[in-house]
Amino acid sequence: PLDIVHTAPGLAWRHTGLPAAEHRFWASQVPANGGQIWDSLTGIPDGIVDREQLESVEWLNWRIELAEPLMNGAKPVAPVALLWNDTSAHGWIDALTTAMIPYEIVLQRSVNAERLASFQWVVVPQGMEFYEGIPDALAAFVQQGGHLLLEGRVQDERLRALAGILEEQQESEYLTASYLRVENETLQQAANLAELVPLSGRVYYTRFSEGCLPVASLVPPFAPPEGVGSPPERAILPQVQHRWPMIVQRNNMLTLTFSFHEL
Repeated sequence: PLDIVHTAPGLAWRHTGLPAAEHRFWASQVPANGGQIWDSLTGIPDGIVDREQLESVEWLNWRIELAEPLMNGAKPVAPVALLWNDTSAHGWIDALTTAMIPYEIVLQRSVNAERLASFQWVVVPQGMEFYEGIPDALAAFVQQGGHLLLEGRVQDERLRALAGILEEQQESEYLTASYLRVENETLQQAANLAELVPLSGRVYYTRFSEGCLPVASLVPPFAPPEGVGSPPERAILPQVQHRWPMIVQRNNMLTLTFSFHEL
């Protein structure tokens, strides 16, 4: 857990520094999440004439020095565990960080029932390949009252049964000009969502058992550019409802049958 934060805004602008506010924002994420920070200050003063970064790094080091004695023995209290994979977890990191929801990344090799017990939610990103014992740990987590979120195609048979998925999920073509229709008014109001939410990408057509509650459904594409043109030529939805659910709740589980991480 070591992060190197360089002050330049990229190789194309290597002779200038990031604005102090932006540098402080990104650099502060590292110690706040338990990482060790290494500030890269190459090129000052010959290559980079902007000395503002020196003050920014000094400010950050001063705050770390103040916080370190207070953080001795502290334990994380993040409510969300994000299981890590190299493909879709990046989108979840962006979403959780943007929403300012505290989370912890949990590597697959460290997943067990005891490790997950301290969390309220566990997010399983799309494309997760499970080590042996992980489905059992997730099932125990759910049975003990934990909340589980599954994204995309659910590969494991036991997790499909817990989610109420009846059969193999079928992948769609890449959808454009489609929407999610939020079916749950409480969620719509709490999250300040419109009734229709833009959706693009691939979805996984899924059949669920009785007792599963649809939270959002698919409004199919109505004006893909490669087909009939784009709005405003066709501004009226020919079909406002569809039978395929996109977000489904079953007890304390949520299944997202689309690639949330790509939105």
